[in-house]
Amino acid sequence: MGKIVEKIDQLPYQYLYVFFFSVLAFGLSMGEFFMSVSSIAVAAIWLVERNFASKWKRVKELKFAPIAFLLVYVVHVIWLLNTSDSATGLRDVELKLPLLCFPIVLGSISVFSKKQWLLIMASFLIGVFINSLVGFWIYYTGVPIESSRELSIFISHIRLSVLLGVSIFIAAWLILYLKDKRRFLLVFFILTILWYLRLLESGTGYVVLFLVAFVFAIYLSSVYKYKWLKLGLAISIVFFIIASFFYVKIIHSNLTTVTDKNDLTNLDKYSAGGEFYQNDVHGSWLENGNYIWLYVAPNETKRAWNRISDLKFDSLDLKGQPIYSTLYRYLTSKGLRKDSLGVAQLNTQDIRNINEGIPTVVPPKIGLTARVETIAYELINYQMGHNPNGHSVVQRFLFVKAGLAIFKQNYVFGIGTGDEKVMYDSYYQKTDSPLLIENRLRAHNQFVSFLVCFGLVGTLLIAFGFLYPLFKLQLNILALVSVLILFTSFLSDDTMDTQAGVSIVSFFYCFFLFQNVPDFKKEKDFS
Repeated sequence: MGKIVEKIDQLPYQYLYVFFFSVLAFGLSMGEFFMSVSSIAVAAIWLVERNFASKWKRVKELKFAPIAFLLVYVVHVIWLLNTSDSATGLRDVELKLPLLCFPIVLGSISVFSKKQWLLIMASFLIGVFINSLVGFWIYYTGVPIESSRELSIFISHIRLSVLLGVSIFIAAWLILYLKDKRRFLLVFFILTILWYLRLLESGTGYVVLFLVAFVFAIYLSSVYKYKWLKLGLAISIVFFIIASFFYVKIIHSNLTTVTDKNDLTNLDKYSAGGEFYQNDVHGSWLENGNYIWLYVAPNETKRAWNRISDLKFDSLDLKGQPIYSTLYRYLTSKGLRKDSLGVAQLNTQDIRNINEGIPTVVPPKIGLTARVETIAYELINYQMGHNPNGHSVVQRFLFVKAGLAIFKQNYVFGIGTGDEKVMYDSYYQKTDSPLLIENRLRAHNQFVSFLVCFGLVGTLLIAFGFLYPLFKLQLNILALVSVLILFTSFLSDDTMDTQAGVSIVSFFYCFFLFQNVPDFKKEKDFS
C-alpha cells in the first residue's frame, strides 16, 4: 500500500490537469460525456494531489476570489432549506457541481504554462470546429431537419452559439499575439465559424458576434495608437448604426407592403362550398404581400386539409406551430383563398412544407436576414393579438412576465432551489395563459431565474460572487470578453440550468480569471 501511495505522489499532476482540462474544453461543444468525465477527473486529481498549503497560498494570491465565486454554488445549497421539492432541488444542486469544482481547482493549482494554456484552448477550438463540420454535413447533404437549430446535435444551439462567439474572439486574439506563422490558419477557422453561425440562425449568436466585433475593435484601437484606426472605428460605428436602422426598416417594409390585388370594397361573401367568409382587412397581417385574414373559410378549410394530411388542422406542425396558422400563411403566400378550392391547389411538396412548419412558398432565406424577418413577424403577429405559440421570441416575453410575477410574490428570499416548475405551472394555470402546456416554460432569462429562486437576498449574494473577482483581479481582454458574452447569454436563456451551460460559465469564468493572470501582464510576450 505504501508503494502505491509513493507512486501516486510522484505523478505529474500538472500534466494530468492539462490533459483533462483539454478534454473538458473539447467537450464543452461536444456533449455531456466529455464534460462529466473530465470534471470528475480533475476533482479526483485535486484531492489525490493534496499539497493543500500550497493551494491555499494560491487562493490568497488571488485575493480569495475563488472563495467568493464559490458563493454562487453555496447559495444554491443553502436555498434548499426554502424549497418544498427537495428531490428536484438536490438534482439542481448536483447539476451545478461545476460551480464548486472549477473555482476550487483552477483557483488553487499552479498556473498553466503558455504551452499548456495553448493546448487547452486548441482543444476547445477543435471541438467547436468539429461541431461546425457536422453542421455543414447535415445542411449540405440534405439531412431532414425541422429547423436550423438541429444543425447543432451535441448541445443546445443557443449554448453552441455562445461558444462560437468565444471561439472567434480567442482565435482573433491568438492571430495578434502568436508568433508562429501557422496562426494565420485561424483566419480560415474564423471564416468557417462565421458561416456556420449564419446557418445556425441563432439570435443570441448574432448578438454575441456583434458584441465580440465591437469590443475587439475598441481593443485594437487601444493597443495600437494610430489616429487613423480610431477614426476608422468611429466611422464604422456610426455607419453600422445607420445601416442597421435602414436594414430593419427595409425588412419591416417588405413584411408590411401590400401587393394583394383583391378589391377590398367588393369582396365575395361566400366560398364555393357555401361557407361565409371571414374577411378582416384592417387588423390583418400579410404574407408575401397578401392579406392572411382575407377569404378565410375555417370549417371548409379544415375538412379539406384533414382529407389530405396526417397532421390534422387543429394539431401542431413539426415545428410546434398550429397547423392552421401555417396553412393559412402558406395559402396566402401563393395567393390562394383559405377554402376548399385553395387547399385543392396544393401539391404534394406544398403539403409536405406545411407539415414541416414552412409558412411560405417564397424560397427561405438564411442567416441574419432570415432571423430578423422571423423576429419581426413574431412581434407584429403578437402585437395584433394572434396566437403566441411556436414563436420563440414572443414566448420568451411571456416566460419573463411569468417569472417576474412569481418573483414579486416572493421577492425577499425567493421560492427556493427546486420549486420553479411547480410555481410556473401554477402561475400559467391561474392566469389562463394562452401558451400551450408544452410551451409553458421557465423564464429563459438567467437573471430572472435567480430572482425567482433566491429573491433579492440570494441574487445579491450571487452577484457578489460573480463581481468580486472581476473587481479584485487584473482583468485581461479574454476574461473581459468571455464574461460579457456569458452575461449576454443570460438575457435570453437559463444558461446555468443545464450541465452544458453551467460547465461553460464556470469553466471560462474560472479559467480566464484564475489562470495565467500573471502571464497576461505582458500580452505581446505571449508565444
